[in-house]
Amino acid sequence: MRRRGDGFVSACYLRSKIQILNEYFVPFADLVHPADAGARERIDSLYVKDADDIVPIPPGEIPWWVPESHWWWRAPTRHDWTEAEINEKIHDYSLSDLYDEDETPGELSP
Repeated sequence: MRRRGDGFVSACYLRSKIQILNEYFVPFADLVHPADAGARERIDSLYVKDADDIVPIPPGEIPWWVPESHWWWRAPTRHDWTEAEINEKIHDYSLSDLYDEDETPGELSP
């Protein structure tokens, strides 16, 4: 849910880290439990599926080291967002959205 709002940059960084690990060190299948072998493809499909609902990162704010092959940084297709729409998208969830109905957030340990 947050990858569509203010979590998009973080999601891109994490996806790029996975890609770098895969390209230079170890195949994805060796990093994850066999049941999660298709997770990277599922994640990538979310970038594509939600491309028109993700606020894009301005080109000048994409890190210099990101190669063109890391397409997810440039996945958003809608580039005509107003400031009001961006603010609404970033704040379109509440803490209760992150928990099941019978769950409540607990206290954080010191």
